[in-house]
Amino acid sequence: GEVIPEVVGPVLDLRSPDAVPWRAPTECPVCHTPLVRDEGEVDWRCPNRRCPEQLVQRLVHFASRDAMDIDGLGEQRARQLVEGGLVVVPPDLYFLANEDLACLPGVRERTLERLRAGIEASRRRPLARLLFALAIDNVGQHAAELIAERVGSLRGFETVSEEELCDVAGIGPVVAASVVAFRTDELGREILAKLHEAGVEGEAPVAASAVGPLSGLSFVLTGTVPGMTRAELAELIERHGGVVRTSVSGETSYL
Repeated sequence: GEVIPEVVGPVLDLRSPDAVPWRAPTECPVCHTPLVRDEGEVDWRCPNRRCPEQLVQRLVHFASRDAMDIDGLGEQRARQLVEGGLVVVPPDLYFLANEDLACLPGVRERTLERLRAGIEASRRRPLARLLFALAIDNVGQHAAELIAERVGSLRGFETVSEEELCDVAGIGPVVAASVVAFRTDELGREILAKLHEAGVEGEAPVAASAVGPLSGLSFVLTGTVPGMTRAELAELIERHGGVVRTSVSGETSYL
């Protein structure tokens, strides 16, 4: 209601006389599992973690630019991989042979080289981006960065307690509980096990330089920067001694 306009109610005078009440769906349109809604939330969700559409969108998120940044793996390719039975969980990507990728519709030699290069390059992504790529409920980019700084490794992520996470400034009980729920979920355990098997552990967080050209400066990032993502820019700032915050305050040096 201050910056973003608030919706306070419908304008009944403009409503069409033949309008009918909208009814929320009761089941997932893909796997037909009954939908659920958590108390206090608006969204209705499909609780089936193996829902085919969830598998596709989880792979799309895993490969997205701010996550593992796998060049050549968009929604169309992700859908082909899932529907073809080649990928069930995202780490299955690291076990695909060239023959598996070559059999996908529309994949020619140059496309294959690009996709293979993207998959191999993703093995070296920072831990924070790997944690974000896991699509854990309530864990966005900033939370993933805070968790990565606390745990230091994928093994550390698997053993850190809910109480220890809550001690991290910026991590609340909802995020901490979501992390533990992911680790104990059957699908989450499978994803973590296959990451270890593939040797994809996430590179340890880069420690910010105590002394650097940006020491003592606080940055808040918004909008876009040509040629790099906000996550990449934040990493660059921190490597040179600066601090990246999520909101503007009296301590903000640059927006």
